[in-house]
Amino acid sequence: MIDLVRANCKRAHAPIAALLTLAFACGTSSAASLAARHGPRADAREGRLPKGFTVLYSFAGAPDGASPLGGLSVDGNGNLFGTTFVGGANDLGTVFELAPAGSGFVETVLHSFTGSDGSNPVDNPLLGSDGTIFATALAGGSYGGGTALALAQSGSGYLESALTSFGSGSSAASPNAGLVAVGDTLYTTTSSGGKYGAGAILALNENGLAATDVYDFGNKKDGAYPLANLIADSNGTLYGTTIAGGTAAAGTIFRFVPSQSGGTEKVIWDFEADGPTDGASPNDGLAIDAAGDIYGTTAGGGDYGYGTVFKLHATGKKWAETILHSFGGGADGSVPIAGLTLVGKALYGSTSSGAGSACVGCGTLFRIKSTGAGYEVLHSFMGNDGANPLGAMVLSGSALYGTAASGGANQVGVVFRFVP
Repeated sequence: MIDLVRANCKRAHAPIAALLTLAFACGTSSAASLAARHGPRADAREGRLPKGFTVLYSFAGAPDGASPLGGLSVDGNGNLFGTTFVGGANDLGTVFELAPAGSGFVETVLHSFTGSDGSNPVDNPLLGSDGTIFATALAGGSYGGGTALALAQSGSGYLESALTSFGSGSSAASPNAGLVAVGDTLYTTTSSGGKYGAGAILALNENGLAATDVYDFGNKKDGAYPLANLIADSNGTLYGTTIAGGTAAAGTIFRFVPSQSGGTEKVIWDFEADGPTDGASPNDGLAIDAAGDIYGTTAGGGDYGYGTVFKLHATGKKWAETILHSFGGGADGSVPIAGLTLVGKALYGSTSSGAGSACVGCGTLFRIKSTGAGYEVLHSFMGNDGANPLGAMVLSGSALYGTAASGGANQVGVVFRFVP
């Protein structure tokens, strides 16, 4: 299934396909102490925000960041935080901030990875209420299997205040996902290592980031190779996806219930082999509504083999799936790598490929109702305004903010805003 997704991504855009291949090869309930900063607020400038799509920042490459593969986090002041896969002082990736300034935004590189503290971050950082930024890196560290680190505010900048390295021996390695908080514990997934070599769920202590492997993927018909952020419901139960594994080796959706002894995992949906009746190979995380229904995307499967938008609904102890949309390629978009953002009864998302004749591999932004009605392409990327969005958008006030991994003024990615 990983090879399938790589092949699909290679259709999209050659430079970003190489980054995705490297990333795969390398392997909302928050605590009171972590909750406050990343709540969206109504921006005082919202009444003047133009409708539609706006590029807020084009990355320039080292010593600036380049190639943002994940989404963004937003604090209570409307500041945007993210990571770039490469770029920075050592061309190993960055943590960056975009702060509102007048009618625009100003970008600051907050941290350049050095290799010893990790390299090539893939997903968005987690923001603590005291201003600490928690992030993961796919590679680097003491054992080459990636890291998790904390950046604490110090004067006008940030200093590394905690670090843990993954990949020692057969332990879990290569976190493609960021971190999520449940109580005083942070959780992430790794895409390799663990007892069966197919990745793991890790629990990290907020203070010091000491990590415990609480679940190993790849045993029998379990999922394998999780790439996405976990999401927590109001009870602190975690939900996530694996790109492979399951009964048809086409990926899974799983539930993890934390406990003092670690926790319990259960696969709640097995995707079918690539074909018209179901999606296959979910790359990113999930969205959960107030009724407990789960929404997400798959990079393969569906009526045309270009991926799907799906919904899971609990019926007693079982789950039922509805395919809300099958992507058709071309102007309809194809290969959605990013997850969905739920706004009221509407789902917003992106495809990594597809679009108009001027840039057939650049990708799209789309909207669809949670019922599956009203699918529409909101924006087709043209390259000069970004290309290949891979991370889920974040809502702040009435605007959605996101990243595109390539394209823009310097062809190494952008941060954008979309106002419905």
